[in-house]
Amino acid sequence: MNRSLPLRPLLRQCATEVETGPDRAGRPPCRRMAPRPLDNRELAVDVREFINAPCSGQSPSRGRSVQACRMWRRLAIMRADAASSYLRRSLTLLDKSVANFEGAVADIPDGAVLMIDGFAGPGGTPQNLIRALRDRGARDLTIISNTAGLASVMGFGTIPGSRPTDIGVLVENNQVKKVVASFPVSPSPSNPTAFEKAYQRGEVELEVVPQGTLAERIRAGGAGIAAFYTPTGAGTLIADGKETRVFDGREHIMELGLKADFALLRAHRSDTIGNTVYRGTSRNFNAVMATAAAVTILEV
Repeated sequence: MNRSLPLRPLLRQCATEVETGPDRAGRPPCRRMAPRPLDNRELAVDVREFINAPCSGQSPSRGRSVQACRMWRRLAIMRADAASSYLRRSLTLLDKSVANFEGAVADIPDGAVLMIDGFAGPGGTPQNLIRALRDRGARDLTIISNTAGLASVMGFGTIPGSRPTDIGVLVENNQVKKVVASFPVSPSPSNPTAFEKAYQRGEVELEVVPQGTLAERIRAGGAGIAAFYTPTGAGTLIADGKETRVFDGREHIMELGLKADFALLRAHRSDTIGNTVYRGTSRNFNAVMATAAAVTILEV
């Protein structure tokens, strides 16, 4: 028996095949079991009925094989019961769901470093978690994100007349100390973001990172890579204060991996232990940010 395969579905397959007798090689039928897809409902198989199912097809002269078949099935069922009981207890202990958004962000302290997903529109942005964080009032936050809040002023991908929630509400509430972003300003000078206004007043700090470099810095942080070299930004203001080296005759600058205390993300679906499905382009920075934070908080 392949121990890496789900046991219960295999047992049910055996219960079906014991009625057909031994195979052509003369092996007891309950030893030739094919894998079947795992379904939680398979765990409800009637164990008593399975135990009492005869190991038919065996001749009287092969009584030992019949007895061995029955003993083997009883042992397999005992193991399956123990495994399924352990699985149920484990899933209960691993349940990571939280009853409300306020409870999800309750542990975020002042001075925390946050990764918050979002590209330009609301897709992939954890709007409810951001609102809960605003209401919690944690301050002196460092936020790593693709933008510093564009959706709230530009309305990308939103219903006309509605205003999505983004990082801008945290800036307006004086909770942000620094932003690390690729596109921190509005494409329209006549319609500046809350971050732009605060930056011009000297209330927040800014670190501009090219978008590809930002994605790679986050990935590096999640992979345990302290730093890497890239030619992007060499010879520009991006390179100021950074170590440089020449590879193959081309100048490169050293970029540090990015890590965070918390990542606030948005998914299409998830189970209670954190296995997640994203929808379309709303995946953007979500998946890579999840690897680079000490704690990932997922809005579903």
